[in-house]
Amino acid sequence: MIKIHYSAFFLSRFGKNSYLCNMMRNWLFLFLLTFPVQMSHAVEETDTREIIQRASHLYQQGQLAEAITEFSILTDLYKSGYSDSLFTKGLSMGGSACLDANRFVEALQFYTTGIEMAEKYDQTAYYESCTSNIGTVYAIFKDYERSSFYFEKAFLSASKSGNSLVASIALANLVNSLAKSGNAYQAQRYLKLQGNYPLQPEAVQQYHIYHNQGLIAAAEKNYQGDIYYQQKVLDLIATHQLGDLSKADILSEIGQAYMQMGNTDSATCYFKKMLQIVVNDDYLYQQDEAYQRLSEIFRKEGRRDSAAYYQSLHAELSDSIFNRQQFNMARDNLFNYENRVTTHRIATLGQQVRLQWWVIAIITLALITVGALLFVISIYYRRLRNANQLLVRKNQELILQDEESRRLRQQYVDAILAAEQPSPADAAQKENVSPYVMSEDTRTVLLKRIADAMDDIALISNSEFNLAMLAKHVGSNTKYVSQVINETYHKNFKTFLNEYRIREACKRLGDQEHFGKFTITTIAHDLGYNSPTSFILAFKKLNGMTPSVYQQLAFYNHQDDKE
Repeated sequence: MIKIHYSAFFLSRFGKNSYLCNMMRNWLFLFLLTFPVQMSHAVEETDTREIIQRASHLYQQGQLAEAITEFSILTDLYKSGYSDSLFTKGLSMGGSACLDANRFVEALQFYTTGIEMAEKYDQTAYYESCTSNIGTVYAIFKDYERSSFYFEKAFLSASKSGNSLVASIALANLVNSLAKSGNAYQAQRYLKLQGNYPLQPEAVQQYHIYHNQGLIAAAEKNYQGDIYYQQKVLDLIATHQLGDLSKADILSEIGQAYMQMGNTDSATCYFKKMLQIVVNDDYLYQQDEAYQRLSEIFRKEGRRDSAAYYQSLHAELSDSIFNRQQFNMARDNLFNYENRVTTHRIATLGQQVRLQWWVIAIITLALITVGALLFVISIYYRRLRNANQLLVRKNQELILQDEESRRLRQQYVDAILAAEQPSPADAAQKENVSPYVMSEDTRTVLLKRIADAMDDIALISNSEFNLAMLAKHVGSNTKYVSQVINETYHKNFKTFLNEYRIREACKRLGDQEHFGKFTITTIAHDLGYNSPTSFILAFKKLNGMTPSVYQQLAFYNHQDDKE
């Protein structure tokens, strides 16, 4: 697994001579000296490696100025038009050396060139490290909005690429910068992710969680909460010997909290404790912070001489380490590079957009064609639906007419039977007729009984109902019953029975008031069909549509009648 070095903003909290700092620096050189790169020319590779090895040796020995001079050879070569994939390694190390030496503007220049090289040679790990350290530089200059931007950019890239070390560092620093910029909500949101990206060892992870919780409390104007968490950090530093510089930073944070609460005596006490730690070492950034805060406190208390004294120290030190003019130039250089990258990406996107326009045009044409087809289909469907609705309406009218016809037929049969009472002579003559020949009177009576039986819905809805049961019900035999049905209706018994059942099904499917809650399967079962499939097939054969379509069309007809 690639181990990239911690950013200097992170390292500064533990001191350059602490155990943690030495361990992390060893990780840095182990990674940077073994990371594989590909060179186009053996001679150029040897020269670049020699430069980096000399600079790395000086950096390890603490000779920062000499190391930076060696690393600067790489930037000179780049400006002259030469570069190779190994440059990124040296540029990243050069930036870290500048941060350790409090040469922040040069650090920004190193990292800017490092990002350009990393993107050119597709070196994601170096890109993420340099991006995170650019956030560090902006944080040192107290531009927390820009530092948050770069820390977030580094975190999102590292978490996506699986670079857990840079992701952990960038995330911890991101929460720090967001809180200091006053964005407590976003800081709290990212703080919840820190458990997923732990720093090692565990004491370092806990250090950052407590410290960031305190900063978020301060952003929410809860200065007592800030002090509470920072005191927990001080206990952690003492227990695990995390370094005097980390202690100085926490003392500064507690002093700022007391300043916000108006407790200038406590604030002065903590800033002077901080100053005692950093004044004898090469921690210029922290010294400048202490001078500035003490000057502000004494100015509020009206102690002009003390305020002027610390203000002069702050101004002198600030001018030496914070060259705003050079910083603005380095920042503009970074912006120009990002603008070039953005312009290139826009041009690439422009080509993609033009291609996409062609794709969209083709898709649009296809959609128009499909839309036209759907329009034609919808017209056809509307016409088919209207035809089916008309068919349903006609079917309902035929059902009513059939009932009226049945009533008139009954009256006619009754009249015929009354008018044709047989005389004794006719009766004697009929006795001589063959018993296998059905007389007209018998035929008429049998037809009436069959019609009455078929009108009995309960009878024909019996799933076991068949020709034999019908013959028994009307007091005849299957031969006569079948003969009457065939000669009168010109169809067999099965078709005859299905017509009666389906006619009743049509009534129920169209009767929303009484049968609206019944399913088609229930209606089929109630009418003697053991299988819904057989019911649907019989229904479609007689009506030309399925029961569900018929039910829907009948509902539409009912709604139209209401309107």
